[in-house]
Amino acid sequence: MKIKNRNFMASVGDASTGIAGPDALIADIDNIIEVLSNLDDENIKSLSSDKVNTSDKETLTESLNKLTNKIYEILGTNTLDSEVEKSLKDLITHLKDKSNPHGVSPSVLNVYTKDEILSYFGASNNTMSCEVFEVTDISDGGFTYKDKEGKVHTSTIDTDGYYIFTLQGKSGYKLGSNAVEAIVNDALFRTEASGGLREIKEENSDGFSKKVGVSGLFTGCEVTFKYFSRINFYSKHAISHINSSDELVHIGPNPKMDSNNIDTPIWFDTSM
Repeated sequence: MKIKNRNFMASVGDASTGIAGPDALIADIDNIIEVLSNLDDENIKSLSSDKVNTSDKETLTESLNKLTNKIYEILGTNTLDSEVEKSLKDLITHLKDKSNPHGVSPSVLNVYTKDEILSYFGASNNTMSCEVFEVTDISDGGFTYKDKEGKVHTSTIDTDGYYIFTLQGKSGYKLGSNAVEAIVNDALFRTEASGGLREIKEENSDGFSKKVGVSGLFTGCEVTFKYFSRINFYSKHAISHINSSDELVHIGPNPKMDSNNIDTPIWFDTSM
């Protein structure tokens, strides 16, 4: 039902008589009440999207129709009787929740846990390991050697004539990245690049190995292995540069982290 024509007509300062008086105002208010009284819950719920009027001039019913349909979209239901599980305020609170309410694991997000990432951080800037072994005996396809503590180890010689040693360091060396070297009797220098040394990949080692082979050895010779266990850029001296997009790029730890406690390993590529 449309509201009837307005009865009240007056300008500021006009005397309150006729259509400028209270009787005309009462008639207008009665008209509004009559229209609104025809609107109830059932009328609103019965409105559907196919009744929406998109013309420039709409009745009150048509405008409420659009509003009701928009409420349906927000609630995700076809009726206003459905109970809303979460209010918008609840949803905003949920989005800001930092306690991981859905229990998403690091593996799902493909990220490191705190303990995993800390294993890559060293306690000092740089660590170089030197291990000395002595070849004590050579037999067909194998040999024995002793470490600096005097403990004797038994190992093999591969088909290419490389004597396979097992380093005693905790982490070993990173394959192709931190320049493992061997010096025989403090005279013969061996690397994989120069020849006479072979870096050996171990299964499930994640790029690290304790196995290394050296050729051309003999009974009684001393073999010194020298390698970097870790090469770090301490965060106080993190390097940065501007890339092609004029963005500041940091090499090393996050500059916002505590520079007194964190350092970051940087490996050199020695595979070339």
